[in-house]
Amino acid sequence: MSKGLGKIQRVIYDLLSGDRMGLVYKNTSGLDTSELLNELLEAEFISNEMPRKQQMATVVRACGGLARRGLIGGEYVPDLNNVGRTTIRWSFATSPSS
Repeated sequence: MSKGLGKIQRVIYDLLSGDRMGLVYKNTSGLDTSELLNELLEAEFISNEMPRKQQMATVVRACGGLARRGLIGGEYVPDLNNVGRTTIRWSFATSPSS
């Protein structure tokens, strides 16, 4: 059992809550998975040398952990960059679930 948030989870939480300024996107109140990945890559929290699929899986896994704790929420939305695909839009949870 984990004692607290991991490093990547902390950065994601801070980005979505507004405690950390985004380096790539100005409005970080709601970001999809690839936008979060771009922020993490720019801040050098995820290695550029990992394959893209592994990078995305790392972000989804970190966000999933935050969502299970009720700290952020995610919803499936159409991916505007890839017609016919969906992505997850992550946002800060205003009231954590018990």
